[in-house]
Amino acid sequence: MDAETERRVINDSPMHIMEQVIERFPQSNKHDYVAQLKRVEFQILSLSDEVTILRQGLEQYIQLVEAQRKRYETIERRYNQLLEEVRDRQDGRRKGYRIPLASPLFDKAKRFSGIKKTELAPAG
Repeated sequence: MDAETERRVINDSPMHIMEQVIERFPQSNKHDYVAQLKRVEFQILSLSDEVTILRQGLEQYIQLVEAQRKRYETIERRYNQLLEEVRDRQDGRRKGYRIPLASPLFDKAKRFSGIKKTELAPAG
């Protein structure tokens, strides 16, 4: 095998190489091998569909994990901002320790401003 042919074989896809081998076997009258290679080729092709489905499922899983990580990081960042604000207000006095509702910390929670607090009666 010359260097050019060897380079082509290395760069070819496995299925293309399999097709080339199958094409050459009939020339040498080895029909049993051709039939066996064609079965192997068919099995490989059928597995490729399953691999494609698996790949798509993994990509979807990765997207969901990334979205969940972003939500977690957002929650953690807001929690840390709130914690820092609370710690800054803890100076031992009994006045001025509450965070005002107009604080930028509560901007994202303004949609809940119309909700009324209700007390539930104890069960029983």
